[in-house]
Amino acid sequence: MKKLETIIYIVGPKRSWEFQARHVKRIFLFILLVILGLGGTIGYQEYDHLQALKKADVKLDQENLKNEKLLALIARIREEGMKDNPSVTTTTDVDLSKQQKLNEQQSILIEQQRKELGDLKGVLTQRERVIQQFQLEKQSTKDQVINLQEKLRISQENFEQTNLEKQTTQQRVQEIEQELAEVRKSLEKLKQKNTAKKKLDKTSTQSGSVINVSNLKIKRSASKIQVSFQINNQTKQRQSGRVGVYITSNENAKKPMPYSSGKTQSFGIRRFKSIVKELVDDKSGEQIRIIVWNSKRNTVLDEVFRIPN
Repeated sequence: MKKLETIIYIVGPKRSWEFQARHVKRIFLFILLVILGLGGTIGYQEYDHLQALKKADVKLDQENLKNEKLLALIARIREEGMKDNPSVTTTTDVDLSKQQKLNEQQSILIEQQRKELGDLKGVLTQRERVIQQFQLEKQSTKDQVINLQEKLRISQENFEQTNLEKQTTQQRVQEIEQELAEVRKSLEKLKQKNTAKKKLDKTSTQSGSVINVSNLKIKRSASKIQVSFQINNQTKQRQSGRVGVYITSNENAKKPMPYSSGKTQSFGIRRFKSIVKELVDDKSGEQIRIIVWNSKRNTVLDEVFRIPN
């Protein structure tokens, strides 16, 4: 049997707000991948910017250190030269002029580096803004995921509640069907009892019948069938003869039964007589056949009755 697929409905006026569970899972997976990608990109850019700032700071420190060493060296050379040879003052002034130009170049270079550093700071600021925007989008996405999870939870609870109600309804339907089956069986048994009663109450259809059957009771056990009834004398004269009780099938119920004294019971009555007969249930017959012969061995009663289940 094909497995039923879970469908989630979000309450709303449109049919398009229908989600399947696998689609919701794909949406969550896609959002998670986007969040991880944005976080990785932001982390990499921040790491790259920090590395660039470190390199610029190191380079600036190196240039400042070089300038300080160079100025200290020039000052020391100048002091030593003035002490040893005052005549080299002009040469030192020339060297100082060159050094001043060199310092100006160094200052220009430092200024350029400061501008580059400022540009890098501007880039960093822009990247921080992008990171903040990404964080806002990340928070918004997270809120959407939380809302979807809440809607999914509510939908699952509704689905479970619907399944529970469905199971309860199915159980109730089964109980009602069982009750209906029991009622049908009771009606069938009542109908059979009414039919049997009608058969017991009616007299023989033969003209001039002198014997009839009443108070018939048929009990079936595991292997035996017990039959009890009364034969009633319909005349004012004493009647005598023999009565036989047999298990028969629907086909054999209409066949004539020959007189047999070995399997019958004698009777002599003025009003009625109770007959009790116990038969072996061989499962071959569905009816009980009662035959009454008079003293002249003529059949005065031949009736069949259905065996109850």
